[in-house]
Amino acid sequence: MKGNAKFRKILGISCFIISAACVTGCGNPGSKEYKQAVSYMEEGSYNEAAELMKQAVSLDQGNKKYAIGYGNALTMMADYDNAREVFLGAVKNSRGKESKKVNKQAYRGIAMTYYESGIYDQAKAYFKLALDANVLSDMDNDLSAYYANCELMMNDYEGAAKSFSKLIDNNDKTKATVKAKYYIGRGNAYLMMENFATALEDYDNAISEDDDCYEAYLGRYFALMGTHDKDAADKTLDTALGIKDRGKDSDYYKAVFYFYKSEYEKSLELLQQSLDDGNKEAIYYIGRVYQAQNNINAAIDNYSTYLTAYPGRKNAEICNQMAGCYMAQEDYETAAVWLDDGIKVSGGSMKENLMYNRIIVYERLGDYKSAKELADQYLENYKNADVTREYEFIKTRYREEKK
Repeated sequence: MKGNAKFRKILGISCFIISAACVTGCGNPGSKEYKQAVSYMEEGSYNEAAELMKQAVSLDQGNKKYAIGYGNALTMMADYDNAREVFLGAVKNSRGKESKKVNKQAYRGIAMTYYESGIYDQAKAYFKLALDANVLSDMDNDLSAYYANCELMMNDYEGAAKSFSKLIDNNDKTKATVKAKYYIGRGNAYLMMENFATALEDYDNAISEDDDCYEAYLGRYFALMGTHDKDAADKTLDTALGIKDRGKDSDYYKAVFYFYKSEYEKSLELLQQSLDDGNKEAIYYIGRVYQAQNNINAAIDNYSTYLTAYPGRKNAEICNQMAGCYMAQEDYETAAVWLDDGIKVSGGSMKENLMYNRIIVYERLGDYKSAKELADQYLENYKNADVTREYEFIKTRYREEKK
């Protein structure tokens, strides 16, 4: 099975903001519950916040700020369907300035429910609606960053690079930690375009802004591996593992670093801790660990669970991993389905890997005609000695098949 791994977690640029945190007057119905709910949100007590926000809404059903606060709390609880319904109910039909403010926050809320669900086309559309509202301009950098991430996740790498460049160029006074994330986003776009040298520059710029940024070190590792500088890539992992823990994300990223160092038991232990803390991103790499350990059924189960949690993330990479699992089980029919799905959304070296694996699957299924046709396409675009040798064998079998 041929394949290479890219970023799994594309960074959300900012923490989820409480857009409706402008508390209404103390005499308004529900204001007491709302203020207490905001305090709970700030503490991370989202269940309690949601319950109080719900009470505030019931006491003043016409107050859209309460509704947006309630939607935000539900989103933080990962109750995306109900949150979306609440946000949609908050949208106003009138065109006044106050209505635009409410709608901008509601559109952002809807976008976040889709974004966190991995449904990036819908998220992008609602982020655009929010950006088009000419009010609350202090929200625009955050919205633009999420919009760029949607482009990235939808394989529009050039678009993402341009969007992140605008954020970098137009925000000289941005906090260093935030600007680092913009560099990472653009670096990720260049990485996926296999412009490794430029990606490496962006990851280094991110580290210069925030030298404790796990994401930048992970990107730097991938970029160096793309240039075949394995020694420097390995040193990057060691440096990243030396970073002081930064909360719950530490377990996840250190698990990923250990995975790429092939220290699978350490990786699995930290991934499980991260999952126990509520980070569903860990499920994907748990699958990777099991696949590396040849525990194929467990790998498939975890990949399937991951795609159930994030249906919009059925991208070329995970299709390749699933296909590899089924190839290992000699279930070539199922592997073919995953490879075909992956080829449709792939590009660059990932498409090369998927096409290579698809040729092998055609051979295993005895379909030498299709294997030859795909090998013809492959060799028009890529140079690979293994495929060239395989092509000669395929032609021999194809001639025999035609007789």
